[in-house]
Amino acid sequence: MVGTFGSLLQRSNTMISLTNSAKPAFQSRIGRCAIPDYAPTMRTIFRLFQEHPASVGESYLQHMSSSFSFGASMLFASMAALVHGMLPFLFVATGSNTISRLHERMVTHRNRVASRHR
Repeated sequence: MVGTFGSLLQRSNTMISLTNSAKPAFQSRIGRCAIPDYAPTMRTIFRLFQEHPASVGESYLQHMSSSFSFGASMLFASMAALVHGMLPFLFVATGSNTISRLHERMVTHRNRVASRHR
């Protein structure tokens, strides 16, 4: 960088205030909150939130809904497995049935997405 640690550099709509500290401070013109200059940009954050859902053919909200559904099913199955461990006559096939159902759902969805992209 050109200049000294006491100088101010202007880039687009942000100001980077360089001080004598080891980590320069980042100051937004919008807020007064000091964010480290090594924090990811908003573009990077948006990309991270959209990249994986797009890779499986879903929007962010569709992917969140699907993930919550899988998570709730796995949570129920794990509780049933814990109860089954203490009382073996209860929930005899719940865990394995849930795993099979979720696997089928995921593979079917994956195949459906793959066929759309061909």
